Amino acid sequence: MKRSAESLNVDDKLMTELFLQRLPSSVQTILAAVSDLTLDKAADIADRIFEVSPSPIETFSVSKEQSIESKLFREIEKLN
Repeated sequence: MKRSAESLNVDDKLMTELFLQRLPSSVQTILAAVSDLTLDKAADIADRIFEVSPSPIETFSVSKEQSIESKLFREIEKLN
């Protein structure tokens, strides 16, 4: 990504801002406290934050109501 940006003469500050927007808000908050933040410095610090941070736990909920997909499948089966 950085090489592509350099070949297109994209400003480092813009690339840094785009990079920061893609990070989780908790990492953005930490990086906001860093002065003179460059893209390389932001990437290095973000990598270190991820190394020591626990992996997020993804949770899923299942609705007791029938999903739209299952209703559609049943309707299609009725047509066959």
